[in-house]
Amino acid sequence: MQELKTCPICGDEFKTRHGKDEKFCGYECSARGRGGKTEYNSKEVKCDNPDCSNTLKVKKSKRENQDHHFCSRGCYYQFKRENQKGKNNSAWKGGKVKKTCEECGKEYKVRQCLSNKTRFCSMSCLGVNTVKNMPKNDTKIEKIIEDWLEQQDVPFEKQRPIGGFTIVDFFIYPDICVYCDGDYWHSKQETKKRDKQQTKKLKEMDFKVIRLSGTEIKNGKRPDIDG
Repeated sequence: MQELKTCPICGDEFKTRHGKDEKFCGYECSARGRGGKTEYNSKEVKCDNPDCSNTLKVKKSKRENQDHHFCSRGCYYQFKRENQKGKNNSAWKGGKVKKTCEECGKEYKVRQCLSNKTRFCSMSCLGVNTVKNMPKNDTKIEKIIEDWLEQQDVPFEKQRPIGGFTIVDFFIYPDICVYCDGDYWHSKQETKKRDKQQTKKLKEMDFKVIRLSGTEIKNGKRPDIDG
C-alpha cells in the first residue's frame, strides 16, 4: 500500500512504493540523509557541442574518465560527425587504399580490410572478367563466322569486352561488333531486351553493330563488314 510521506531533507511530499519503508523522496536526499556527499560529486558542466549552450550535471567519476560530455544524443552525434572524421574517429583503421582493376586498369579506392578480397572496380568489370575466363566452346554458328572471317583474311578479336556491359563475339577493327545470336536463347523476351539495350549503347559509342541469328548464318548470310 502506498503511503504519503514528507522528505526530512527537502520537505517535499512523496508517495512510497508498494511494500517499501522509504524515508526520502529520491537518491540525492537519501545520500544527504545518510551522510553522503552527492551534492559535491555532481557538477554543472557545459555541453561540449559548440553549437549548444546547455549545461548538464556530471558525476566526478565521469568527469575524470571521459573527455567529452553532452546534454543529448543529438549533440553527441553532431559533435562526432564534425570532429571525429578520418584519423580522429575511434574506428579508424588506416583509411582507404588504392588498387588497380584487373579488368579495365582503372584505379579505385577500397577499405584496407577489403584490400585483399577485391580485384575489380565494379560489378560490371567482375562480370566481364568472369565471362571472359569461363571455359567456353564455340557454338556451331560462331565457328562458321570465324572460318569465314579467316577465309576473307579479316583481322578480328574473339570475345572482346566493351564498356563493361557486353562481350562481343567478334570484334573487327576499328569499330565493328559482330554477334552470333542463337535462335533459342535470343528469342526470349528478356534476352531480346538486353540485346536491344546493348546495341543502343554501342551505337551511342560510335560502333557499328551486326547481329546475325543462327538461322541466318546457317542459310548463308554473312556480316556486311564493308557497308
